[in-house]
Amino acid sequence: ENQGAYKEASATWTAPEVSGGGGSFTAKWSARHLQERFTTRSSLEVGYDSHRNCYTYDINSELEVLPGEPFQFRYGFDFEHHTPLDPFRWQYLLIRDGDGRMTYRPLSPFDPGTLNNIESYYGLRVWHGRTGDLHRVSPAVEYQIQPEWVEVQDEKGNRSQRKLNTAVCAAFYDTGVAFEAVTAMPGDRIRVQYRYTGYPAEETTELFATARVQDNPRIDPKHHFVFVRDQWPTIRFDDALAMDKPWWGGRPLLSGHNARPAYDFLREEDRGILRLGPVSYAAAAIGPERIEPGRYVVNARVRSVNAHGPGGRIELLMLKKADLHGNSFVRWDAGNVVSEQTRYFGNGSFDWRDVSFVVDVPNEATGFALGLGNAGTGEVRVSEVSIEPLGNRQPPAETLSASPPVGQTVQDAVWDLRMQERQGLYAYNHGSSTHRILELANVDWIEDEGRTAIRFAENPVERRDFPPLGILDQNLRHPVYRQAYEPFSHGAFAIGGHHGGGKSLKGLTLAAWVKPAAEMGRSAHGGKGDLIGYGARRFILGLNGQTAPYRLVARMNVNDRIDSQTTLEANRWYHVAMTAEPTAEHWLVRLYLNGREVGSAVTRNFPASSTIPDSLILGAELFYLHDAYYRGLMSDVLVIARSMNADEVQKLAIPRSAPRLEETP
Repeated sequence: ENQGAYKEASATWTAPEVSGGGGSFTAKWSARHLQERFTTRSSLEVGYDSHRNCYTYDINSELEVLPGEPFQFRYGFDFEHHTPLDPFRWQYLLIRDGDGRMTYRPLSPFDPGTLNNIESYYGLRVWHGRTGDLHRVSPAVEYQIQPEWVEVQDEKGNRSQRKLNTAVCAAFYDTGVAFEAVTAMPGDRIRVQYRYTGYPAEETTELFATARVQDNPRIDPKHHFVFVRDQWPTIRFDDALAMDKPWWGGRPLLSGHNARPAYDFLREEDRGILRLGPVSYAAAAIGPERIEPGRYVVNARVRSVNAHGPGGRIELLMLKKADLHGNSFVRWDAGNVVSEQTRYFGNGSFDWRDVSFVVDVPNEATGFALGLGNAGTGEVRVSEVSIEPLGNRQPPAETLSASPPVGQTVQDAVWDLRMQERQGLYAYNHGSSTHRILELANVDWIEDEGRTAIRFAENPVERRDFPPLGILDQNLRHPVYRQAYEPFSHGAFAIGGHHGGGKSLKGLTLAAWVKPAAEMGRSAHGGKGDLIGYGARRFILGLNGQTAPYRLVARMNVNDRIDSQTTLEANRWYHVAMTAEPTAEHWLVRLYLNGREVGSAVTRNFPASSTIPDSLILGAELFYLHDAYYRGLMSDVLVIARSMNADEVQKLAIPRSAPRLEETP
């Protein structure tokens, strides 16, 4: 079947010819390409495996290229397209290749991505549910492809075998077999045969015991799972296990699907500590087989290290069905969560302290799950948590807040970066964006004239100061992107948000305090320094010139530029701003220096209806990070989802010691 993604592969199908009945039946059908390039013939035979007590679906399919001009051709087939099993229950994908080796996808809070190195004509795929009590039978595919079925003829008449290139994507997308693209010649044939069936969970459990984790560059063996050591009613944290190691049972702390965990395990005074990095979250099933309804007190021992923003949080989730094996990620199984209680224990820096709160457990709850998180920057540490029934005792005074300790922000601010951290590799976003942190690369924290700022400067090529997980790590260290980004990995810049998707805006304001250096960074296309880039470089506020004095400019969607004639000297603080207001089908852009308008123009090549991603970069050009290096200091960065008027921008330019504009709770 053509999934509809490639219209040029569309074909007309015949009605199936069905025969048999009862314990088995057979269906045959064919298809012909609408552009007369190929035909297919397929059959399905349904039977029953009495040994496994499962139905079997044997499929044979053959494609033949019709006479005509040669064309580029790639053949593949899916075992599952959008696998029906719930990926949030952490299914494995077990694979047996032609040599009989058994490997499987790692249980991981992120999809390791496509595997292109499994070249086998005979194999097995098994989707194995870790929650065996729910999935008693594991869907499985056994496939075979005879070498003579996949011969191909080149333009000179030489025949060879097609190269099989198995692509495996186990999360939401297709899990199948594909062949390398070739030039299709008239008369070329290709045939595949596979059986879709089921394996009992007991059998697949044994298979996993002998298999190994697949090699994949996205699996970082240095990172690991942390396990709950549940000695009810006290929960502590046990040793960690590397992500490329197999495990079964236990109660791991898991993050959301496709989110790499930003937490780890350490020991202090022979006690296991869960350390939660910036904007991190982990949840695990806890508790005995049965929880009695009533009132409970949750006690925790916690510590905070330079956490800005809401800081640490504790969640207690009441479950309809207790997870005794810890094999599912309960946070995503919304149907099993009866209710949840969330409390925040503060930010900043403080030494170990005991905190507590009271929860009511409803009658329908039979089990607990514990969620621990850091909703800010810095790090939060937890050494143990206990949950005890109150009985008839007087409830203790709660020491945790039901709402996060958030500060005030400018109205409609998407990004509000106040640079209060004074250290570390993150800046907290006080704005409304769902992206809560800005990642910093190779910058220095500076106190200058009473203002906390980050400094963008030239760095030695050996410098590699950026977060170990996140956008920067993906770009600068990942094998797929490293070739393009790594030569610039010592550069000074900051990145936040998501660089795809987005929505249209009703207006925009970019603003910051800057103190430019005497010269901008050198690059292949020098003579400029980007201050703020928003929307995947659709809106850029920057400086023009390689050396001081500089002119303030705006570059819009690469092709439009708005200039000002007012200059900025080196080593002086300035407030710079840019507003963009939709007008007709384009944008009216205004530039401001120290609250005064210094330039304006209407874009010509940038429609106002354009989709704008919530993507932010400071100090460099976005793609490959190889250009427009700003040099100097920067503080108090704002991205506001509306076009401010002149009076509002003027108030923003008041030195920070004065009250901020339109501060709202």
